[in-house]
Amino acid sequence: MKPEDLGTIPRSRRKTARANSVGKVSALAGAKEVFETIDLGIIHLDIDARVLYMNSPAASLLRKPREDTQGMVFWELLPETLVGIFSETFRAAREKKQPVTIETRFPAPMGFRCHCRCLPTSRGCTLVLEDVTDRRRMEEELWEIEERYRFHFSYSNDVIYSYDNQFRILSVSTNVERILGYRPEELIGKCFPDLDLLEPEDLKRASKDALTILSGSTIQAATYRFIARDGTRLYGETSGIPLMRDGHVAGVISVARDITYRKQAEEAIRESEEKYRLVVENANEAILVAQNGIMLFVNPKLSEILGCPEEELIGKSFAQFIHPDDREMVLDRHVRRVKGETPPSIYPFRVVDKGGNARWVEINAVKITWQGGPAALNFLTDINERVQAEQDRKKFEEQLAQTQKIEALGSFAGGIAHDLNNFIYPVIINTELLLEEAAPGSAAREILQQTLSAACRQRDLVRQILFFSRRSGPKQSPIQVAPLLEETLNFLRSSIPATVEIRKYIDVPSDTIKGDAAQIQQIIMNLGKNAADSLPRNRGLIEMRLEGVYLDGMNGHPDLKAGRYLRLSVKDDGCGMSREVMGHIFEPFFTTKEVGKGSGMGLPAVLGILKNHGGAITVQSEEGKGSLFSVYLPVADIEQSTGTSSGAAG
Repeated sequence: MKPEDLGTIPRSRRKTARANSVGKVSALAGAKEVFETIDLGIIHLDIDARVLYMNSPAASLLRKPREDTQGMVFWELLPETLVGIFSETFRAAREKKQPVTIETRFPAPMGFRCHCRCLPTSRGCTLVLEDVTDRRRMEEELWEIEERYRFHFSYSNDVIYSYDNQFRILSVSTNVERILGYRPEELIGKCFPDLDLLEPEDLKRASKDALTILSGSTIQAATYRFIARDGTRLYGETSGIPLMRDGHVAGVISVARDITYRKQAEEAIRESEEKYRLVVENANEAILVAQNGIMLFVNPKLSEILGCPEEELIGKSFAQFIHPDDREMVLDRHVRRVKGETPPSIYPFRVVDKGGNARWVEINAVKITWQGGPAALNFLTDINERVQAEQDRKKFEEQLAQTQKIEALGSFAGGIAHDLNNFIYPVIINTELLLEEAAPGSAAREILQQTLSAACRQRDLVRQILFFSRRSGPKQSPIQVAPLLEETLNFLRSSIPATVEIRKYIDVPSDTIKGDAAQIQQIIMNLGKNAADSLPRNRGLIEMRLEGVYLDGMNGHPDLKAGRYLRLSVKDDGCGMSREVMGHIFEPFFTTKEVGKGSGMGLPAVLGILKNHGGAITVQSEEGKGSLFSVYLPVADIEQSTGTSSGAAG
């Protein structure tokens, strides 16, 4: 029967057919609820291609009211351009008595790409319609991504692949042929459950994990047993993330790593401890078997890391060697793993050795059966040096960035200061000349005095800027810092409230440096006044400590060479600072004080003076817990010094 014949059936026959169709629909009532809950369009046609049943998704795709389609010839619901391909599909499925699949695009205004599967039945055919517009667009985008990374994955043991929310493979990297023996085109478009790529038990677990990812979560590392084309069993460690589209999960992107060799090693250890004892004892990784939290087997490397003989470790709880901050996390994952759950198996944490020293290790844990009971086989890699190097690198980068910023600000501020000097000194000189001529007690003399005072304050501020920018070098000579500190503290004592207590501690075998005594006094005064200003209600304690230290490449300051230094520490129990504020305190004109109570040049001037003297400064502070400033000055070689000065020279 041709489509045009089906569309020209007399109206009386159409009514009879509609009545018959209603009877047929009643037989499908039990399946309607199921059909209404799926995302596929379902249409039952009789042998004349009349609609017996159409679910809501199908009616939505065709943009037809479902109640108007009952008993209609299906071709009447289609655009004219598609009648031929659908009628031919219907006829082929009926004649061949097997499913026929087509894919075509519906023209505007429908404008979607349709995947249709025509299934012959005893009563006609069932059409299964699916809107694959988004899927095809996603496949194109994934193809671009795959091409971008094709070279990398072609030469690695990592296979990248993607699949949609129907578990249909959308893309797979070309190295899958080298690892599993399948060409990508043999896998793309097919569903995982139909490919027999996984062991049946692992397929169930993989399906569960896939549903987890499709719900919006991620899988970090799941291990499955893959089946190659030649029947070889391979272990793959798989991770996956959701593929998002328009805020919804449209599929999954996964990476599977061939870990067969690693798994074979683990299996070999489980099968025969004696056979591989030599390998275990000489391994560069620490290996231990823990059951019920007790160490039952350890290798020499673990003994080396923890600083305990092997015989002292056997029978002890591993928990006592885990850092307190990491203990709960590690034990929780151990218990879950032994119970058969799959917590993360590879992660870093800290152990504490017999001497109380913390070290970073990375664990790779596997559930095993040991002496008839569940246990965990753990491989520990010492990553302490790697973690420490990373921390040192970050610290150095932060300090380098701060140093470069301060250098740039110093150059800028120094240029401004020199220009200001050219204006200020003529004002001071001319004002002093006019004062000599002004009559005592006159209004003019008072104005000139105020002008001279303001100009001198600006001159002092310029001097501090020059100290910061290192464009004004000190007159360096040998100085004894201890008596200079005593003298400066007397000045400081008279300039701060009596309710502030000052304590000093001096313990130096040699306190001679080369520098400018006046500038060293300025450092002490600036730090002391800042400490006093930080005390709430002008009450509290300031501690100044002078001591000798030796700095080397490990515990030194990045701006200082290894050698002997004087360390002047100024500690207060004031309001402290946040990390954000500490990042700006050495910048010119930055201040947290009220307007008129600080120029913002005290600490920048201190920094500039110290750089001129080959020294440095560090700060430690927390809000509400006070601050500690530590000044480092290189100790002078006394044998080369011709004399010393302990006063405020110059």
